[in-house]
Parts: sequence; C-alpha cells; structure tokens
Amino acid sequence: MKNLKVVVFDCDGVLFDTEEANRAYYNHILKHFDKPAMTADQFVYAHQHTLNEAITHLFGNEESIAAVHAYRQTMDYNRFLKLLRIEPHLVALLSKIRPRFKTAIATNRTDTMPAIMTEFDLEAHFDMVVTAWDVQRPKPLTRGLKRRTSI
Repeated sequence: MKNLKVVVFDCDGVLFDTEEANRAYYNHILKHFDKPAMTADQFVYAHQHTLNEAITHLFGNEESIAAVHAYRQTMDYNRFLKLLRIEPHLVALLSKIRPRFKTAIATNRTDTMPAIMTEFDLEAHFDMVVTAWDVQRPKPLTRGLKRRTSI
C-alpha cells in the first residue's frame, strides 16, 4: 500500500449500476431497426464488451453495423442517463482517498462517458478517464493506462 499512487475504477458495475441504462440503450437501437429486444445472453455480452463489439454481436453484417453507428450518432444519450444509478458512497470514497492518491477511470464506454461525467459532476474527482476510444486495445488489457502514466 505504501507504493500505491493511483486508484483506477471501471464505470459499469463499479461507479454505477448501468444495467438498466445499457439494456434500454441497446434495446432502443434494436427496436429502431425492427429487431427484437436483447436476449439475456445478448445482454450479458453487450454489457461486458465495447460498444463496437456489442453492435457487431447484435447486428452481424457490416452494412447493418454502419447504419447502426450512423443512427447512434443522431441519438441523445441523455435520455438514458436517468437510468444510471451512481453507487451510493462513491463521492464520499473519492473525497476520502484524494488527494493522497490519483484517481482514474478505465472503461469500455466510448462517447457516452463525457455526458456521464458532466451529469454526475465527477470531473473534479478524477485525474484521468480512459475509454475504449482512447486506446487501440481496450480492456481488459491495461496498456492504455501504462501509456498514460502522467497522472
């Protein structure tokens, strides 16, 4: 513990209970393309993988995937923010460990992370946020944090 300098958090399932929001998000996209809601197995996959991996898993072919990403860019993620449940003692924990330790987030989320940080007023609590878009090989690989050791 003496050499500990940084505490790194995941977003989904650590900072937030995001199951309801993620389920609603992917089911909204599926519905838009006249597909059925996710099965339990599809949800587990989507919840544990990157956005691109989840979309590929749910839609399969390149033409559909391109259309999904184009549609996604028109969506307002704010409608799903109300479904996120911040862990009840998160801010107190962050306040207790800072400034003794630096804090970071390493997440497979992509373009939704800035809205989450703003909505829940978390910017001041973290020194760094690394998303799946910030690295070539996202979690579970940790290379993204190793390259960003300036925190």
